[in-house]
Amino acid sequence: MDDKKKVLGDREPLIPGSAILLKYGEQNIGFNIKSFLGAGGTSLVYNAQKLSPNGTVAGTLKEFWPTMLGGSSYNFEELLAAQQVHREADGTLCLPHDLCNKQFERIRENVAVLRKMKDQNAGLRFFIPYMELYAGQDGVPYVFTPENSSGITLAAYAKEAGNNPNLPAV
Repeated sequence: MDDKKKVLGDREPLIPGSAILLKYGEQNIGFNIKSFLGAGGTSLVYNAQKLSPNGTVAGTLKEFWPTMLGGSSYNFEELLAAQQVHREADGTLCLPHDLCNKQFERIRENVAVLRKMKDQNAGLRFFIPYMELYAGQDGVPYVFTPENSSGITLAAYAKEAGNNPNLPAV
């Protein structure tokens, strides 16, 4: 078994070039999937573009789809929930609603804490990315992190700051 299959398990990433529609409150926002970047224990990660009236915004889109949803012969309820997980032909990911609701709330709380830290601490604001929380049509949480509007990556800024301690903030 190759490394990609080990990391993905039974999860199927969105196909590059596909488009998905996510909810931000009552608004529907379109995203184009540019490429699959990788997978972790809780999410699949894509290079994506958010479509807006002002043009497109490039960034990273995390799709909540954990590798382990529970489910064993000892817990029949969790086993049934895990067996319900699938991706529709249009790309919609379908997970158990209680799992989506719990994770959406957990992520919402984390994003709120990070935004507060970013707003209150001038030093940390350059290291905490701006994140936007969306929900898929079936309630699955997604987090979009737009690229730095200045075009300067954290790695490039840190390297330059190491060479020039008086570098102005971006």
